[in-house]
Amino acid sequence: MNAGELCNREVVTTGRDTGIIEAAQLMRDHHVGCLVVVESKEGHTVPVGILTDRDIVIEVIAEEVGVADVSVGDVMSYALLKVNENETVFDTAQRMRARGVRRVPVIRDSGELAGILALDDILELLSEELSLLAKLTSRETEQEQKKRAEAACKGHSMHGASDPASGFAAAVSVPSGARVAICNLKPARTDQSGPAPPQILSMSHSRPPAPIAAHG
Repeated sequence: MNAGELCNREVVTTGRDTGIIEAAQLMRDHHVGCLVVVESKEGHTVPVGILTDRDIVIEVIAEEVGVADVSVGDVMSYALLKVNENETVFDTAQRMRARGVRRVPVIRDSGELAGILALDDILELLSEELSLLAKLTSRETEQEQKKRAEAACKGHSMHGASDPASGFAAAVSVPSGARVAICNLKPARTDQSGPAPPQILSMSHSRPPAPIAAHG
């Protein structure tokens, strides 16, 4: 994502000749913490500085300067960091960190003001991306657990059965009390294409059947 896609296009601007009281009122009315100072150059609105609420506090109020005669041009920051709208958000964040600023005007190739990008906008984007990554990780974990459960169920369903070429085990229904031994039988060769069915090796009763009582 680039700066032009993330920036706020609704920028509150002012001129350098605006009085500081009027500038403060603009901030209050629009609920913003800064004003981009602009001037017209070759028909384009070009940013030339920025005025923040912090500038007013430090440069005017703290110095006990008479605000009636102070203009925006007397207080604003002229060393303005500007970023092109095609610059990536990551590169923009690095430049903001290097300069120690929280807001930067975003400009077009012509130098015209396109918007303003704040550090809070970048942090919100990063938070959303991290949230999506967390959901993806959780989904992959669930899918892996599902695959393991399916594999375990498949293994249980095939328990006791083996390849016909190496023998197999089978279970049959027998009368109560009888023992049947059917285990790992090798299929006999026949003149047919398939293997012969398993043969019962032995069957015996665990105890002889009770004698039938004779009726007189």
